[in-house]
Amino acid sequence: MHPVALRGAETHPQEKLLVSRAVRGDQRAFNSLVESYQRRLFNYCFRMVGNAEDACDVTQEAFVKAWRNIGQFRVGEPFLPWLFRIAHNLCVDHLRRRNDNLSLDVEIEEGREPGDSRSNPETEAQESETRRAIEAAIADLPPKYRAVMMLRHGQGMSLEEIAESLSLPCNTVKVHLHRAREQMRSRLKPLLETTI
Repeated sequence: MHPVALRGAETHPQEKLLVSRAVRGDQRAFNSLVESYQRRLFNYCFRMVGNAEDACDVTQEAFVKAWRNIGQFRVGEPFLPWLFRIAHNLCVDHLRRRNDNLSLDVEIEEGREPGDSRSNPETEAQESETRRAIEAAIADLPPKYRAVMMLRHGQGMSLEEIAESLSLPCNTVKVHLHRAREQMRSRLKPLLETTI
């Protein structure tokens, strides 16, 4: 069976079938869901906890916890927000336990095609600097703001899906997102002024 590749939490018929089978104890169906969402969940955890090793551990723990609790999942509900809620709670627990300064490893950008207009060394250097500044600004956000930013912009979730994933009222998500963007703007203001 091919894994489901979705953006957001829209429920695809194949996802419904896999979830329904997983709820009945079908490990292969659950493994297909893991294949579908492991990269997205890892990327979210990576942005939340700040390094790849911890993100890998939290992601694995989230899938283990999801499998153990799959029987409690309400079939017919979107699966992805439920999964992200589990991962988010584990990330918050991890950050509480760690209680030290967070540093976000900069992801290595995938290779570019030859002839790509961005292959100009000056342009690449500027893009790299911008990317590092954005990553640092995201890493400096409080976890509750970082979470909404990553789910909205990193995962493409709607405000309602974020609210469901984080067990927050939609208005709180809007406020967190607004405050996160304000903090990002403030942090990136010097960079924006130099590129204008």
